Amino acid sequence: MDAFSLQLEFDRRLQHLYSQSEIRFLYQQISGHFTRESEIRNALLRLEQSEPYQYIIGESTFYGKDFVVTPSVLIPRPETEELVELALQRIALEKDFKEHLTIVDIGTGSGVIPIILKIHQPHAVVWGIDVSPEAIEIAKSNAQRHLQKIEFVCMDYLRSSFPVQNVDVLISNPPYISEEELQNIERNVLGFEPYNALFAPGPDPLVFYRKLAKDAQSHLRSGGLVLVEINQKLGNETLDLFNKVCTRTELIQDLSGNDRFVVGIK
Repeated sequence: MDAFSLQLEFDRRLQHLYSQSEIRFLYQQISGHFTRESEIRNALLRLEQSEPYQYIIGESTFYGKDFVVTPSVLIPRPETEELVELALQRIALEKDFKEHLTIVDIGTGSGVIPIILKIHQPHAVVWGIDVSPEAIEIAKSNAQRHLQKIEFVCMDYLRSSFPVQNVDVLISNPPYISEEELQNIERNVLGFEPYNALFAPGPDPLVFYRKLAKDAQSHLRSGGLVLVEINQKLGNETLDLFNKVCTRTELIQDLSGNDRFVVGIK
């Protein structure tokens, strides 16, 4: 079948799921990645099941660079690009930050946050921590792909001692969705992305932030920077946790106008 006929088939079979512009984008992504008609048809079948195209092609773009992703890790979101941009901006603004920073990312997933930070701060020692062995392996492969040396550690953060002392930058996009929000999650997210990377464990959606604030108090150096992506419904509650350990804090909205980030200076 020629390319025009394949594109028509995409239109016909996906029109109930996506807009025309989305279908064109998906066709470009799939046809740009696969060459054989059988591969494209298999990808179309997976799209009909609402599987994210990033898992189908095995890649996702983040901060202008391509990263390996599988269903073992979250697909990086634009809001997390904003978190990284905030980190780079604040690092540049802090005059007392030395060149050889120590940066720790909690819940590293595919490794996009520490890798981008390392690219822009080449002299920094950058750590990425995650509970999932599969995620750590993917993060390592992405670091190798982008020729960056990252210290990856597989550990259960909530049940472990913090592994680094005198941290300059503590950054995290932890699981923060509560089970009460389950019905609001889109099918292509809930059905394919890792549950434990989306939902906070147990009844407390702030459990990771409580641990992050505690570790910021004990392991972030004076003048150090903490940046976290947050549940938009819990902005003030999250801010209060870091008010107790930081001299300056901010609750920052994302480009959509939602409370999305807390930034603090210890």
